[in-house]
Amino acid sequence: MIAKKLLKTWLKKTELKEGEIRSALMLYEEDDNVHLVSVTLKLNDSNKLEVARVIDNINIDDAI
Repeated sequence: MIAKKLLKTWLKKTELKEGEIRSALMLYEEDDNVHLVSVTLKLNDSNKLEVARVIDNINIDDAI
């Protein structure tokens, strides 16, 4: 249910720029803190996905 709200709130409103293939949510840990960000993805020269652009840092409490 939370994932569905996040998808509706952040991913669907993201306008892709040239070369970007989709938006996504990225979760990572740094210095014992967990971060959730919305990003856009692109294919690099090796046809592997990479982050093209960071859109927003997401506050989980606001999302819920």
